[in-house]
Amino acid sequence: MLLSDVSFNYPYLRITTDVWNIKYVNLWAQFQDLTQHYNYGHAHDKKWGSFNYLDWSVTPWLNVGLFEAVIWANADSLGHRGFDINYANPVIFTRPVEFSVGSPDNALLGLTGKLTLWKNHVIYWQAIIDEFKLENVKAGIKHQLNKSDTTIEWGWASNKWACQIGYKTFDLFGLQHLDIQTEFNIARPFMYSHIDHIANYAHYQQPLGHPLGANFKEVVLIGRYNYKRLFLEAKYIHATHGRDIDGLNYGNDIFKPYTKPAHEYHNKIGQGEKVILQNTNLKAAFLVNQRTNCNIYVAFSRRAEEIKSEKTVNNLITFGIRTSLQNIYYDF
Repeated sequence: MLLSDVSFNYPYLRITTDVWNIKYVNLWAQFQDLTQHYNYGHAHDKKWGSFNYLDWSVTPWLNVGLFEAVIWANADSLGHRGFDINYANPVIFTRPVEFSVGSPDNALLGLTGKLTLWKNHVIYWQAIIDEFKLENVKAGIKHQLNKSDTTIEWGWASNKWACQIGYKTFDLFGLQHLDIQTEFNIARPFMYSHIDHIANYAHYQQPLGHPLGANFKEVVLIGRYNYKRLFLEAKYIHATHGRDIDGLNYGNDIFKPYTKPAHEYHNKIGQGEKVILQNTNLKAAFLVNQRTNCNIYVAFSRRAEEIKSEKTVNNLITFGIRTSLQNIYYDF
């Protein structure tokens, strides 16, 4: 939800600093925006990103982290901008810098945590805010509690946030290398989008956060087991998201500016055309070379998408030899 590895490769510079129980990561990257179509020979628009992440191991069983990101266009109305040296400052919380330079850049703030119980049980969470107004958030909470209108409008389009909570357990039932994981992800409409489409939270037409973009709820169940060189995995994903319809922006497409929403207030997760997505993946693999993660595998994937009671199902069986030097995802 903060910065995933789903999107295409991009050049970056990363500095990792370890002091005592604190890990501090600074990352600067260059991205490309593909929303504009150019004739052959013209390069796509570029944009830049600055990311800071501070992780503190408070105790052996508790970790907390602070995250921030700023995305800005390579050029604006005043001309070429390039890499903004103001964001080269490695000190966390550059939002004040953004205000000081009068910038319209896209800034996000996040909070992470991990709680380890009895060594084999881990509860983890992430929360990220793109923009919000506290009084509208309070109104939204009050509306959910009593299901009645309030004096303050709830569901403001610019209340953009996303969060994740998950649970992992290792060596279940005392069986070594039997691991179970469950996770719940949620993102408000218009999350990761921006006033300027170039400064949205994306690269190469892919989100930098969750692959579903915004305006969704998702449940993930994963089971893994390996014995010596044999590896087994089962994964099930159930997601519900609202798709934009009738030419209106309901908050699912992060490449659209959020300045013209379908309605300014009373926005809720899943609005628009309801889409139910179910993804089932089963895989068995035998490790040939541990250094390169070369393995022989066979897998079965089933993707079912339901829109207006019309269901589309795709089944796929694959097998082969692969070397997994990076993660490649097809489960969305």
